[in-house]
Amino acid sequence: MQGSRSGRDWGAKLVLAAAFVLVAGPLHAATGRLNVSKWKGLSLAVDAQWLDSGGYRPVKVRVITAAPSQADRSFHVEFEAGTPYNPRTVIVSQELELPAGKLESEATLRVPQYFSWQYYNLDIWEDGRYLEDLSQQRINVSTGQDWAEGAPNVLIVADKPAVSPALPAVPAGIPVLGLATTTPDARTATLASLLAPSDPQVAVGMGGATPLTAVTHLATSLTLPLDQLPQAWIDYSGLDIVCLTLAQAKQMAAEEPGRWNALRAWTAAGGNLLVSGVVSDAPELAELERLLGEPRDAAANADPVARGWVAPAPESFKRSIPAPFGASNLNAAAATVGLPAGGAPAGAMPGMAPGGQAAAATQPPPKPQPPVHDPPFVMRRHALGLVVAVAADDLFAQASDQWQGLLNSIGHERWVWYLRHGLSPQRENHDFWDWPIPGVGLAPVTAFQVLITAFVIGIGPLNYWWLRRRGRLHLLVLAVPLSAALVTMALFAYAVAVDGFGIRVRARSFTLLDQRTGEAASWARISYYAGLAPSGGLAFSDDVAVLPLLPQDPNQRNGEMRRRALTWSAGKQTLVSGWIASRTPTQFLTVRSRATEARLKVKQTSLGAPPNVENQLGVRIERLLIADAEGNQFRAESLPTGGAQTLETASLSDEGTWYRQQYNRLHPAIPPGFDRTMSRFMTGRFYRWTSPWNNLLPPAALRTSILERELEAALLQLSRMQGGAPAGLRPRSYLAIVERSPEAEYGIDSYEEAGSLHVIVGKW
Repeated sequence: MQGSRSGRDWGAKLVLAAAFVLVAGPLHAATGRLNVSKWKGLSLAVDAQWLDSGGYRPVKVRVITAAPSQADRSFHVEFEAGTPYNPRTVIVSQELELPAGKLESEATLRVPQYFSWQYYNLDIWEDGRYLEDLSQQRINVSTGQDWAEGAPNVLIVADKPAVSPALPAVPAGIPVLGLATTTPDARTATLASLLAPSDPQVAVGMGGATPLTAVTHLATSLTLPLDQLPQAWIDYSGLDIVCLTLAQAKQMAAEEPGRWNALRAWTAAGGNLLVSGVVSDAPELAELERLLGEPRDAAANADPVARGWVAPAPESFKRSIPAPFGASNLNAAAATVGLPAGGAPAGAMPGMAPGGQAAAATQPPPKPQPPVHDPPFVMRRHALGLVVAVAADDLFAQASDQWQGLLNSIGHERWVWYLRHGLSPQRENHDFWDWPIPGVGLAPVTAFQVLITAFVIGIGPLNYWWLRRRGRLHLLVLAVPLSAALVTMALFAYAVAVDGFGIRVRARSFTLLDQRTGEAASWARISYYAGLAPSGGLAFSDDVAVLPLLPQDPNQRNGEMRRRALTWSAGKQTLVSGWIASRTPTQFLTVRSRATEARLKVKQTSLGAPPNVENQLGVRIERLLIADAEGNQFRAESLPTGGAQTLETASLSDEGTWYRQQYNRLHPAIPPGFDRTMSRFMTGRFYRWTSPWNNLLPPAALRTSILERELEAALLQLSRMQGGAPAGLRPRSYLAIVERSPEAEYGIDSYEEAGSLHVIVGKW
C-alpha cells in the first residue's frame, strides 16, 4: 500500500478504521489477564494485568504445588510478548526457586513495554526439562489497538483486604495473585469527565448496519490493595499518578516498608504522588514529610511555604484541561475516523459499560463536595517528582473544578508520560537524530568521492589505453571486477579504520543528589555506536529503567521489527540481544532512583570563609560552584576523585557565562547537512492503521522531558537576574559538571566517550 489512493479506497479505509476502533475495546484500557495452567500437581498462575504505557510492565508468575516440596526445586521461566501482524517480540527470562517444604513461589518479571502487546507465551523448564503442558501459549492480553498517549495512567491504592483472594483453579486454600480492578468505577467518574467526552459512548452506523459502541471513557485507572503494590520502583515506570490516603501511607511505611520505599523512589525519579487527608496547616503535612524522608529544617518547621509547599493559583480552577489532552481531543479523534462525537448506541441499557460489559460500580458516584479547606491542596517537589497534599479525605469525591485545578497545577507536561519522558513508544521520535556521536558512523563521503572518481578514470579510459598499448585488451574482463573488488575493500578498510570495532558513547545526564538523605535520582540520554556489537549484550543494575529511543515509528511495516531478549538475575538486568546492533546508531533514555554514598564532603571553619571540599563523588569534577549555609558562592576547577581543595570566591556573572556557554556548546543539534527525511530512503513510506487518539497529539520532543528541563534550569539559572544581580545557588547546595555521571550506567565496561555533558545538582 504505497503511493496515492483513490476516493473509493480511502472511503473503505475510513470504514475499516472505524470498525477497528469500535471493536478494539477501551481507550488506553488496562489490559492483560490472569491465566492458570495445571499439570501433575503443579499450577502456574500468570498475572499480566497492568496499564499499557512505556516503561516496564510487572508480570507476576507463581508456581504452586498440591503438596509441600521435599527438596528445593528450580524453574526457569521465559515470557514472550508480541503481536501477530508485526514480527516484534520481547522475551524476558528469570529463575524461580521453590524451597523445600513450601507450597508456592512467586517471581515478578519486569517486561519492557515499548509496543502494544497482543499476546504472550510463557514457557517453563524445571531443571532443564521443558514442561510443555504447564506452559501457556498465545494468551491474549490486549484490546488490539495502540494505547492513547494523551491520557494519564492512574494507580489508586486500596486498603488491605481482610482476606486474601483465592483462585478456584488452584488447590483450595492456597492464596494466589490478587485480582486488580482495571475498570473505571464511580470513584473515578469525575476525573474521567475531564479527560473524556461527557457521554462515554459513540454510535456509528455503517451502511445501515447495527450501530457499534466505541469506548472512549477514561480507562487508565488501576486499583490495587496496598499489600499487592510493587516492591521495585521501576514497576511504576509506566504510571503517571499514584493516589493514596495519608493513613495508607502510614500503614505502608510501618507494615510494608519495601513497597513504600519503592513508591518513594518512583516519586523521586519524576512521578506524581497524590496524598489525601492532609491539611496544609496541620501536623499531617509534617507527618507526610517525615514519611517521604524529607530532611527537617527546624528554622522553617512552622511555615509550609518555607519548606517548599506551594498553593495552587486561582486561575488553575477556571481553565479547562489544555487541548489536545482533554475531552475535546477524543471527540476530534472520533471525527477523524468518521464517527459522530456523542450519542448512545441503539439498544444500550442503563447501567451497562461500553461494549456490553456490566458496569463496575453498583452504587452511583458520590455527590461532589465543595472544598472545605483553603487552599484545597498544596504541592512541593520531592527530588525530581511532585507530591500533592490534598486536604479532602476522599480524593475522588471532589467537584470537577477541583480536579481541573489539580491537573492544571501539576501540568500536563508532568502527567502525560510521553511528554515527561520526551519520547514516544508509539510514534516517530524526530529528536533521535540530534545527538550523534561526533565523527562516528558518518558515511565516508570524501573518501568515496575520491575513490569512485579514481575508479571511473582508472577502469575506463586509463585501463583501456594501458591494455591496448600492450596488446592485451582481452584482459579487460579480469581488470574490471578486480578493480571493483579493490575499491570496495578500500572503502571497507577506511570505514573500519575510522570507526573501529569498539563502542563509542555520547551521554547527556542530570543527577539530583541529596546528601542529607543519601538518595539520588538520575536521568540520562545515551547514544551508542558499536563497530561490533558486544557479544554479551548490555548489563544494567536492576534499579535502572532502560527506555529505547526509537527513530522510526515502530508500527510502520518496515519499522521497529526487532526481536529483543532480556534476562533478570540477582541485582542485574542483561539486555542479551536485539537492543544494540553493529554499526547502527542506538539510543536509550535511562532513569535511576536509589540510595547512594556519593557526596561532596564540605568543611568550613567559619561562616563566610572559603570551605574545603573533598570529592567523594567517585568521578572527576571539571567545574564546581557551591553555596554555603549563608548563601555565599564559591568555585573550583579540576578536582580529581578523592582530591580535596579549598575553594575561592566566585563571580556569579563569570560563572553564569561559563555554564551558559557549556549548555549551548553541548546542546543537541542536527549535524550540518543532515536531512532526516533521508532516513526513510531505505524503508520507504507505508500507510498503517494508526490510533486516532495519538494522531492529534503534539509530536514527542525531548525538550519537554525532565532531563532537558532540569539541565536547562541548572545551567541557565546563573544567567537570570534577581534584583539586578545574577541569581546564585540556594544555601547548602552545589552545581557540578563532572567527567562522567556516578549514577548513569552504560551497560558495558569498555567504551570511548566523547561530546558528553554530565551535571550534578547536590544538597548538603
